[in-house]
Amino acid sequence: MKRTQPDRNRKIKACILSFLFPLTFLYSQNTNLAFGKPVTSSSIDNITFPNSNLTDGNFSTLARTGNSQVPPNAEWFLVDLQSDYFIQNITLGSVVPDNTRSRRFKIITFPSSMPNLGTNPQTYVSSSNTSANYNRFIYTTPNGSTFGTTATNPNIPGIPGQTLGPVFTNGIISINVGIHRARYILILNLQDTNLEFTELQVTSGSIPVRSIVNGGFEQGTTSTGVNQVTEALVNGWSTTEGVSDNISLLNNGGNIEYWRSGALSVPSYEGNYFIELNSYTNSELEQQPICILPNETFSWSFAHRGRSGVDVMRLVVENIDVAEFTDNNAQAGTHTGTILPGGVASDVTVNKEATTSSGWTRYFGTWKNNSGVSKQIAFAFSAVSTSGGNISVGNFLDDVRISGLSAIMTFDKLRPKGDEATTTANLPKILINGRISVPRTIQVTITGGTAVRGTDYTTIPAAGPLSITVPAGNYDGTAATAISLASVLQVNQDFISEGDENIILKLEDPGTGDIRLADSNSCQGAVITSTYSITDFVCYKNPVTTGAPLNTNMGISAFNRAGSGSNAWPGIRKGAYLALESATKGLVVTRTTKASITNPVIGMIIYETNDKCLSMYTSTGWKCYQSASCPD
Repeated sequence: MKRTQPDRNRKIKACILSFLFPLTFLYSQNTNLAFGKPVTSSSIDNITFPNSNLTDGNFSTLARTGNSQVPPNAEWFLVDLQSDYFIQNITLGSVVPDNTRSRRFKIITFPSSMPNLGTNPQTYVSSSNTSANYNRFIYTTPNGSTFGTTATNPNIPGIPGQTLGPVFTNGIISINVGIHRARYILILNLQDTNLEFTELQVTSGSIPVRSIVNGGFEQGTTSTGVNQVTEALVNGWSTTEGVSDNISLLNNGGNIEYWRSGALSVPSYEGNYFIELNSYTNSELEQQPICILPNETFSWSFAHRGRSGVDVMRLVVENIDVAEFTDNNAQAGTHTGTILPGGVASDVTVNKEATTSSGWTRYFGTWKNNSGVSKQIAFAFSAVSTSGGNISVGNFLDDVRISGLSAIMTFDKLRPKGDEATTTANLPKILINGRISVPRTIQVTITGGTAVRGTDYTTIPAAGPLSITVPAGNYDGTAATAISLASVLQVNQDFISEGDENIILKLEDPGTGDIRLADSNSCQGAVITSTYSITDFVCYKNPVTTGAPLNTNMGISAFNRAGSGSNAWPGIRKGAYLALESATKGLVVTRTTKASITNPVIGMIIYETNDKCLSMYTSTGWKCYQSASCPD
């Protein structure tokens, strides 16, 4: 609801209430993509605060612009990641104590395919049909007008110190920007003064999928009406909607506007919920990145409806507008789908079904990856215009689907290792990405290795390929839905010191069509052959028994094999007062430093906390032992 200011306030309250039920989705990758990347700016205030400080990985250095821009243009920093990435999080640092120069700004992220629209912040929220393609976030007070403007100061940037956002917590703020492809991070000042930060870091959360996640928008809210839901709560989707109702919620991203079926007498196309693209501005709704193999084609479909009349939106694939859809809010009137020049180049097809009595039109078609390589693509919907010209009112969307993509599989690790003492320790898992409609049997063959099948490890069956049943379902290509080998392969502990051994495992193509091997240049990586190492860190070297050494009469064993006499353990460990053995437990010795021991004696052992090693005092002084081996 956006017709009046009270409606907007109700949205704010609903958004705040939704955070009582937080949900984390997708997965973070901790690599700072901005580290060491080039930074340009509107100006540099002082050579001691250069642009390079913004991406040096150090929150104690400072980058500061001058104050040379004339409103409505703003002071700015631009970070070039030098390649397109699917990013999800931006972390910014400010000086402590705060000096207000990092308290009111806008972040815009955009890929190589999009031009820089300049340094006027208002440009990025205009009714232009390109503004929706730019991911936008603001930092200002929640009760200020859109993007920091006020009635007394409509120009952007505004008066310094006006409508500031809160002080960063301990000088740092982390912002969830959703998952969008970006090369450039542009920060525009929203106050007419210097702009400064101590650090900017960017991380990715990209996990490519092979099927649409939450295509019916049934996950994300339980509201009975119209509700603003931050994108962190909406499984599978991100938005470029940049208006934050509450600055403290920035870490959860922008708003996606959910409608319950029947709200304002509008039924959903299917299920209980649908969404409105135009939340407060023209925005783009983007599905989690989709992994597409070389020359692969998939089918797509969705339902579109105008809200109050004829609304227009576009289908965006790989950040290219490929088709445009114009729909009324009733069965009669305009309902058309048109292929754009970008769609012609992508071999896009567009068809439609008959418009329903409630005004929904279901469109369907295909898209082809014409390249010879696998890629992660962005599959999105971008708002263009609305019937009344109000960019915050229009474009309903529901029931988004893709089909025709087989599930792909790969091992999770190329060279995993596991301790011999644990039967299934760190065995490789089979990652499956995509939808499997019926249970499938996949096979793993053992092609070699130094470990002996039947002795060092056992399998089911004892010979031949290993067969694993994969239940029907949706798989997301992560460890959460991975298939374990534990039911068909287990490691034996033989209590023989023989060093590390390995098993070479190979995934076989099942040839069913709905599940296949990942290709060598797959967008999620392909490990078809995995070499699993069985590590043996315990010494079982036979003792020297020549001469007349004394039996070891006392021992503590974790293997339940203690006996009496010179031929049983611990008696076979000659010449000791006490013998210890275990595969999972150790002897804890004194933790100290060499310097702290004033009268060392030969044979004394300590853990040297400075050298971080087991240290023994010998006739020639302290010796540090850092490599595990059997005693000679």
